[in-house]
Amino acid sequence: MKRAFLFFVIMNIIVVGLLNVWPLKAIDVAQRKGRPPFKDHIQNGKIQTTSRNKILTQTFLPKAKSLSGIGFYSKPFPSSIDEVFVLSIKQHNKALRQVEIKTGELRPGLNIVNFKPLELNKERYAIEFKTDKSNRHYLSVWRSNTNVYKDGRMLINGREKNMDIVFQTYFRMSPMRIIENTVSPDPPLWPMLFLILFFEILIFAAAWVLDMILRLDLSPHQA
Repeated sequence: MKRAFLFFVIMNIIVVGLLNVWPLKAIDVAQRKGRPPFKDHIQNGKIQTTSRNKILTQTFLPKAKSLSGIGFYSKPFPSSIDEVFVLSIKQHNKALRQVEIKTGELRPGLNIVNFKPLELNKERYAIEFKTDKSNRHYLSVWRSNTNVYKDGRMLINGREKNMDIVFQTYFRMSPMRIIENTVSPDPPLWPMLFLILFFEILIFAAAWVLDMILRLDLSPHQA
């Protein structure tokens, strides 16, 4: 039994270390509002296009420090030409990340653009969709009919509109942070405590089984 308790302590240390250090990509579900009908059958939005004369921007407040991806809903414009659009993450009108998007890579529905993690502060940022002046076709993204996202706004050529681009933000964070945000972001904390107790029972059971296996392996040598 002493060995099982020792295994239990060691396994707890390993699990806690992994939960707090091992990075995962997590979606900020709080920003999934005004979703398109072809995804969730919600008739509260429409397609917004960007062209060589139109720049679309969506401001937002980050929910974590390390931004690593942006998701947006698109309806690709049918074209035989693989044209290039640029998605930028900006702050104070300065581009911090820029990713070129080829129209041939887009699909109807959710498109996720990944990039090198960007360390953010608590200030407002902007997602910008811009086309090259030579582009003859459009990039179509889904937007809401009203301002459903209270921490930001959509802008067309720098002018604020009372609506939002439908977007998602992805952050690099530890599994423990993901569990905290998903299970119990606000008081009461009993769901988190129940989850911890459940995992502790599983870890203890694993430690006990490991101890029993070692006892069986060692028993012939002790006879």
